[in-house]
Amino acid sequence: MQAEMPLFAEEVPNNQFSVQVYLCPHELQPAIAALLAPLGWPVHFEAGQMSGGATLCLPAHLEPAREEALLALLPPLRFDRHVYENTWQIGVQFPRPERKAPWDTLLVADSVQALAIGTSWLKMLGIPIGQRELGEAVQGHRIVVEPKALAELPVLRWLMRRLGGTPLGVMEGITPAMQPVSVTLSSAKLGLLMTADTVRVRLHTDEPELARALVHQLETLGLGDIEVQGLPAGTHACRPAFTASAEPALAELNPVLWSQLQGLTRSWLAEQGVNHDGWPLESVVLEGARTQRHVTRDRNTVVLHLPLGRYKRNELVPYAGANPQRFNVAVRHPRELASQAEQVAQDLHAAGFRTSLQPMGHGESSRGFFGLSGRSLIAETTLAGKLTEVVEARWSALLAAPLMPGSPAPILPTWRIEEGGPVSRVDERVVLVLPRLGQLASGSPLELLRDCNVSIHPANPRDGERLRTRLMQALPGMRVRLAQPNEDMDDGHIAYGGCPQAALVALAELIQAGGHVACDPRKEWDEGDMDVRIYLAASGAVAAAPLVDPFPEEWGRASCHKEGFVEVSASDVRIGAVVLPRRQGPLHPLAPDLAGFAAMSLDAGTRRVLSQLAEAVQAGEPCLLEGPTAATKTSGILFLAALLGQPVLRINLSGQTDATELMGQFQPLPGGG
Repeated sequence: MQAEMPLFAEEVPNNQFSVQVYLCPHELQPAIAALLAPLGWPVHFEAGQMSGGATLCLPAHLEPAREEALLALLPPLRFDRHVYENTWQIGVQFPRPERKAPWDTLLVADSVQALAIGTSWLKMLGIPIGQRELGEAVQGHRIVVEPKALAELPVLRWLMRRLGGTPLGVMEGITPAMQPVSVTLSSAKLGLLMTADTVRVRLHTDEPELARALVHQLETLGLGDIEVQGLPAGTHACRPAFTASAEPALAELNPVLWSQLQGLTRSWLAEQGVNHDGWPLESVVLEGARTQRHVTRDRNTVVLHLPLGRYKRNELVPYAGANPQRFNVAVRHPRELASQAEQVAQDLHAAGFRTSLQPMGHGESSRGFFGLSGRSLIAETTLAGKLTEVVEARWSALLAAPLMPGSPAPILPTWRIEEGGPVSRVDERVVLVLPRLGQLASGSPLELLRDCNVSIHPANPRDGERLRTRLMQALPGMRVRLAQPNEDMDDGHIAYGGCPQAALVALAELIQAGGHVACDPRKEWDEGDMDVRIYLAASGAVAAAPLVDPFPEEWGRASCHKEGFVEVSASDVRIGAVVLPRRQGPLHPLAPDLAGFAAMSLDAGTRRVLSQLAEAVQAGEPCLLEGPTAATKTSGILFLAALLGQPVLRINLSGQTDATELMGQFQPLPGGG
């Protein structure tokens, strides 16, 4: 005979009910028990499945208010309900709904334990997990949702509410298509502890006997789970440093323990003779965090990687401090400069750097400057200066080798230093790019402009053409773009980004030497921009010719004089022994441009013609020159006029020339008169 059941729910004592939870992950059982605790019912966890195919079994005599309270605590999923007539037990089995939406979840937590809990929650809710990572969770719990996953908002909101998270923030279109939902969990908000008795230490070393002393010291901190293991295979190349790796939550939840653990390890390394300046103990986040595998660890883990044996055998290169052996310098060079690059590498190796040669590709061309990139090396200013000194010394010797005795010293290329590239404990790589060899043997820093995109923006088209001609004469074969004139321009300057300073100074001198208004360089772009724009301002008066001798002392020496044949000063020009005054004030429009005579040779015949012309000008007498073609008659007159800034009017005479061509004649005007 069946026992008589109460007819009304209010007659049933609350403590008569119990909850049987099926298929609940072990990590979630404490959380589920805490969720159901407000109901006041005992909770039992079962490993098997509920019979009958139902996922929610309720007693028939459970009053509606208590049923509503139970459902409010459970996830908002679809349950297959079944009502038992004669039972005091409530059965709950979380379903595994099928997801048809093509999206996954990126789960980030600051500890392995929090990662395991988040994995269990999402799996219990039927939400697929694409990737799992250890990372910072300083803002607590957070969810980022893509529009495709908005249908899952009720489930995610319930999850965050049960985990004690912050309000859900919907951020559309910021995550990749394969991971439209990002869930971040904080160990602190999950109530997880990181006390000494919950932390386990795995000590990887190649000196296990010596590590026993470190184990005894760590035990004084209350760390009971300490295990000494050999170095994992294959880690010599990827982890050559002394490291203390931990989950991100350890420093936040127990910073004192984390600091004490590292301090004891550093003291032990110092006792073993490890130089802390070059081989310090580095604090890093636990590596290997991203995984697709099931997380089975439920304890907080610290990994100490201590390759002490490799250090004692001098197999562990330094990874900190001002030690040149720390850096591996890759010398990139044009293929035709392989032997020169090898000499540079040998010099750097002798200075203590590790070196390797790296030829450029077939379609890759070198620039006119030294390139140096490496964030760690540049931070060590002493070592960076040592490297540049070694390279410049070798390059100076290479440039000076083909020069004749007494020739001017070549100008070294400038440096372009970039801090790009990540800092790596594995291989502190530095890239040194060698420039073209011999391009500055002439001693002119203008050669550096060949690596730039030069354009002229004049206010007067005639000024732009004159400057373009001078530049192309100074740098044969170089392309200089002439922009459209801008008559409203009233501010002349040189705009640049990564152009070397030596080239800018030489360019400004060349502009002023051509009789143009002085242009000051202005840095308007970053170092990676190699554009150079020359803005020539409008001016009513063009500046006079510069105070520069167009020829070095080695050119045009007279046999009876030690000084040069031509010498230019602020007020006069000396031609041999004759001194003539220069024309002051603005340059006359009919005066020849001195830039057109940069390649003129002052041989004996030319010096004789110039001497005769100078004497005639000094005496104020006409001069008649006669001789064969190409005897420097016309070019000598034009060259002397260019030196003096004197205008020249040239008329060609022949047998058909009459007086009207010299004196002028009357001609009718258009429209009469």
